Amino acid sequence: MVDGTEEGAGPPSGPGRGRRATLALLALALSLSACGARPETGPTTTTTTTTSSTTSTTVPRSTTTTTLPRAPATSPYAAAQQLIDSWVAGRRSRAGQVATAAAVSSLFAHAYAGETVSWRGCTSAFLPRVCTFGAYGGGRGTLYEVDLRPTHGRWYVSAVSVEAE
Repeated sequence: MVDGTEEGAGPPSGPGRGRRATLALLALALSLSACGARPETGPTTTTTTTTSSTTSTTVPRSTTTTTLPRAPATSPYAAAQQLIDSWVAGRRSRAGQVATAAAVSSLFAHAYAGETVSWRGCTSAFLPRVCTFGAYGGGRGTLYEVDLRPTHGRWYVSAVSVEAE
C-alpha cells in the first residue's frame, strides 16, 4: 500500500491520465450541448407585397361619314355588275348611282384596257358580300373585288380592290 490506498484502487497515474480526463470532459460537454437548447425551427412566414397600377386612356372615336349612293340595286350582283359595266363604258356618274365615291374613285383610277371582264361569283356567308370579276374563263389578268353592303333592303358598292397580275 502506498499513500494509504490499495494498489490498483485509485485513479490511474502516469502520463495518459491527463489526456483521458480531457477526452472525458470533452465527451461530456458535447453530450450536454447535444441535449441542450437548440435553435427552434418552427414554421416560417414569408410576406410578399405586390402592387400594381392601371392607367387608362380614353380616346374619342373618330367618325367617318359616307354618303350612300342615290340608287342602290336590288341585289349584290346587280350593284356590282352596274359598277363594272359603267366603268367599261366610261360612265362615272352612272357608277356613282350604286357605289360610294371612294369605290368609284378606286375603280376609275385604273383605265379600262379593253380586256373581257367576267363575273366570277359573289360570297353570301357574311358581310360585306364580295363579288369578283376577272379575265374571261378564269384566265390570267387583273382581278376586281367589289365589296357590297345592304341598306334598307337594297345593295350598294362600298369598296373596290384591284389586283393586277
